[in-house]
Amino acid sequence: MTGHSKGGALSTTLALWLADTQGGAPVPEADRWDPLRKATVGAYSFAGPTAGNEEFASHSNAVIGPRCYRIVNHLDVVPHAWASSDMQEIPGLYGPPDGDRAMLKGLIDEVIKTIGPLNYRHVGNNVTQLSGVLKPETPFVLQLVHQHLDGYLEQMGLGNEMNTATFFAPVVGHP
Repeated sequence: MTGHSKGGALSTTLALWLADTQGGAPVPEADRWDPLRKATVGAYSFAGPTAGNEEFASHSNAVIGPRCYRIVNHLDVVPHAWASSDMQEIPGLYGPPDGDRAMLKGLIDEVIKTIGPLNYRHVGNNVTQLSGVLKPETPFVLQLVHQHLDGYLEQMGLGNEMNTATFFAPVVGHP
């Protein structure tokens, strides 16, 4: 399974479900698949937020951990959600003006108060962290979008081959 952003969280969740229902798993027979367990189940998650809490992450790591790969851009806000320790880093990612940083920190502190007890954690033992490259003179929101989309392509050496517009442009020659 693979996905980007919300699809990144969903790819790891679906991979875990597939692994949990594969073969003779102790689940209803209608949910079982691959009775001889011939398929190898794994996930590649790009730019994904946390998919669940600590118990979920522990189960996922025990079942598909060695085959669960996460690729994250350190400057991308989305992979910082929803684990409290990661969320605390968000206000300082792009160095916004002090007033904006204080307001953002206040908002994040409130979110952490609400979701902190849920104990969200990332899954996967194989994490590739891209260092991120700030776009100079780019406003916060545009920086956020760039880091979440084109930032990955650029850091993986694909920036000359494709960009966000590539994915949203109509395919030439197709109706």
